[in-house]
Amino acid sequence: MRSLLVVTAVAIAAGCAGNGRQAPPPPPAPTVVKAEFTIAVQGDNRGEIAPCGCAQSQDGGLARRATAVRQAFDAGPTLLLDAGDALFSSTTQRTEGDEEKAALILSSMGRTRTAAMAVGDRDLLLGVDWLVATAREHEVPLLSANVRTEDGERPFLPRKRFAVDDAEVGVFAVFGQREGQRPIAGLVVEDPVAAAAAQVEALRAEGADLVVALVHGPTALVRQVAAIEGLDLLVPSHDGSLSLPYRTGPEAAWIVGAGRLGRTISMIRMNLEGEGELMDEGQRARLVEEREGLATRLAEASKLYSTTAAQQPPESREALAETIRVLDRRIAEVDRQIGVLPAQGGPRFRVETIALHDGFEDDPELAVLVKAFEEGAAAAR
Repeated sequence: MRSLLVVTAVAIAAGCAGNGRQAPPPPPAPTVVKAEFTIAVQGDNRGEIAPCGCAQSQDGGLARRATAVRQAFDAGPTLLLDAGDALFSSTTQRTEGDEEKAALILSSMGRTRTAAMAVGDRDLLLGVDWLVATAREHEVPLLSANVRTEDGERPFLPRKRFAVDDAEVGVFAVFGQREGQRPIAGLVVEDPVAAAAAQVEALRAEGADLVVALVHGPTALVRQVAAIEGLDLLVPSHDGSLSLPYRTGPEAAWIVGAGRLGRTISMIRMNLEGEGELMDEGQRARLVEEREGLATRLAEASKLYSTTAAQQPPESREALAETIRVLDRRIAEVDRQIGVLPAQGGPRFRVETIALHDGFEDDPELAVLVKAFEEGAAAAR
């Protein structure tokens, strides 16, 4: 009976359409608005647990970092990642208390809900088994897509996907070394670029809205991975970098430095709404600011040339004229760079680098743990 009713309804609808009356258009598809979220990244901590002890300022420390991370989670959806080289200051030299301190760092990662940590060679000082067991104890997922043991086992995850509010973020890590660097006992390091390309392809096939690479290795490797089609963001470790977001070519992924020695943390504010190429919101603002400064300098130089050139010796006149030409060329180049930027309103991000200075209160629990470790280490000496 139900089938008959359905057929009858379809026939009636068809008859109405045939009588010259058009069926109403289907309702428009609902607009999907992507919420903003934050990817918090840290890297190259190198075994640091307390403020750095610098002469000018006391920056860093696990307790302050925990406060900054908590504030990010409180402000909105956040994904916390570590690019690696977190646990030890050396790849080969073990000192008293290293194991306890590294365990404390992994404990702090678990407490602050670190979603994944890339494996660097400064994390392998005590061996793969220790690292895997201790990270598992503190619920810190370890990533490295191109490292295996000599018997073929894969001790680390190649990639993970995370739902951050309504966005699907795919994250993977690769490990590389400089040519001639001593191999890591018991481990085989496969081609990191080929592994990275495979992970990007897999994450895109799995439906990731954003693909992020955590790359441990030298600058040459970072540049090669950044050139892989389909990659959006890359966070390097090992060389310790803190810079404005940059990319090595117009089609390359954006490279965002995560700092060094635990003194800073980078907050990448993401907005994936709209279509088109991922854009660094800060890039346009920086270029516009640079152009304004160049225009001011050009106006001053041109005025000086018009009012004083006749009284100056030829070499001074030519030097000033060359300054004007250089400023003109740079303004033209900045105008070109602004002109090729993606249209505003598409997928975009901005980076806020937070220095963990005295203005951050210590997380109480971690402050107690760090103090206990330091007092124990002092007593042992």
